[in-house]
Amino acid sequence: MKRLSAILLAIAAAPLFAETLTVDSAVASVNGDPVMLSDVQAALRNGPFLEDARRALSPDAPEADVGRAAFAAALADLENRKLIVRKYREGELRMPDYAVDRAATERIEKRYGGDVHALQLDLAREGLTYSEWKDGIEENLIVTMMRQTFVGANVHVSPGDVVRAWETNRAAYVDAPRVRVAMAAFPAADTNAPAAFRARLAAGERFEFLVSQATAEQRRLGAGDYGWVDPRAKLASAFADAVAGLRDGGVAEVVLGDARYLVGRLESEKRAEPTLEETWERIEDDLWTKASDALYDAWIAQLRDGAAIREFVPEELR
Repeated sequence: MKRLSAILLAIAAAPLFAETLTVDSAVASVNGDPVMLSDVQAALRNGPFLEDARRALSPDAPEADVGRAAFAAALADLENRKLIVRKYREGELRMPDYAVDRAATERIEKRYGGDVHALQLDLAREGLTYSEWKDGIEENLIVTMMRQTFVGANVHVSPGDVVRAWETNRAAYVDAPRVRVAMAAFPAADTNAPAAFRARLAAGERFEFLVSQATAEQRRLGAGDYGWVDPRAKLASAFADAVAGLRDGGVAEVVLGDARYLVGRLESEKRAEPTLEETWERIEDDLWTKASDALYDAWIAQLRDGAAIREFVPEELR
């Protein structure tokens, strides 16, 4: 019988292990309706939870921590979806009878080019019946409709809100200037090769040309021209800190793990700060999203307060 360690290998949380939880175990109950471990697996495989967890945690966070955070988020989302569907069933809102059939047909056309046999092969690999797949489509439609009814329709962003956001938090709506970065990489114990690299730079050779000649081993260590990036968003903190401390054309040395790096800040992006008019739509969308998320969280909190939710997640995953 497969154990939790096998599951966690698939969700980037190995090497956690729990003897008592198997593939077919319920990990939660919502008003008596179980949430199965296989449901969480599918959510992790098809949803944004792992990537969201990686973005939320530090770049150096262990994969086990990423797996735990993603597991918790996926489980909570599945619990919330059950609550939303129950509220729909108990209420008076109803979708047209044809809505699910039309959505299923559109999905088959878009993803499989109208090939029902290809869908059936996919479902067989997933261990799903066509009816279960169609139920999932109905659930997605219900959740979308209910969120729009109880959340989206009640969110309003005024022109004054946009202006105040610009005046009080302008920096949040202006992208950080990008920097062109390249890195040379050598074994940490090797001090001669970095010195030779610097000598060639001093003689007038271009950093990006030199890194283009990196060996396969140096590329494995991370050598290369990284192009135009926001260092804080794209580089490990040690490299981002090094870039921040350089002027254009500067080079910094960083020793990290088993490698010694020469980090080059080749040039900085030069551009004018955008105006309020140019940023208006972005600010409006951002404010709408934040207000919508806050209202959704409050709505979900109300649904959860009135529900009987039990979780059976082992300590290793908490």
